[in-house]
Amino acid sequence: MNRKKETCSTFKLKLEPGTYSITELGKIINSNGKQAIDRKLRSWEVSYSSTGRGAAREYTIEELRNPFKIFCITELGIDVHTDFNKIRDVYYFLLNDPEVPFWPAEKLSALLDSIDRSVSRQSIRKYIEKLIVNNYAGIDYQNFKYYFAYKDNYIETTRERYSQAWRKYWILKKEEGMDSGYAIWDMICCYGGVARKHEGIAFNGIYTSQIDYLNSLVCESLEKETVSLFELYNTNLIRYKEQDAESIFKSDF
Repeated sequence: MNRKKETCSTFKLKLEPGTYSITELGKIINSNGKQAIDRKLRSWEVSYSSTGRGAAREYTIEELRNPFKIFCITELGIDVHTDFNKIRDVYYFLLNDPEVPFWPAEKLSALLDSIDRSVSRQSIRKYIEKLIVNNYAGIDYQNFKYYFAYKDNYIETTRERYSQAWRKYWILKKEEGMDSGYAIWDMICCYGGVARKHEGIAFNGIYTSQIDYLNSLVCESLEKETVSLFELYNTNLIRYKEQDAESIFKSDF
């Protein structure tokens, strides 16, 4: 794993422990009025107290019990009702190993399944999209992973073999008049699955401070859950890398 939870990041959350007027706090968390502010602080898992009435009310933010959740909400625009443990698990692998950002969502989903931390392929893609739309990462169109997939089978391949499989498909379909379903089945029989390619993501160097801070929150959240979880994650990641090229993950085409 190439990243570490220790960071000298200069980035800070907009909301930190301290005392705020109701107006100041309302601007920071984008809420107006006592009831709305109280409701949002509770949903963000913030410990606080307040004194005074009306415009003179002051809030003392005592503890951010889940700063990772707050980061995701305020910096990435993720809905408060999301399962933030699932996002954390996905971001842990994306941020801590240089190969994982180039994995198809199916492969990362399978790794998480293997340690009973199930996250669907659709959710993984959605969480990655949040990093992209906020400019923390971008699609790396210079590097593709090529593979064949069918049901529970995943076979990494080369660009040449990927292209070869699709050339044969189009010859069977257009020149020989074969039905597309039969042409796909021929590909599965010959190559072990349907030919696919997947572009990875590259992290934006301009946002290094925010990314390092995010990763420190991810790692701290895992440590709070259980120290042994780090070892469990890393052991399973190593096992996946050591598998044969016919590594298995859940997929349908």
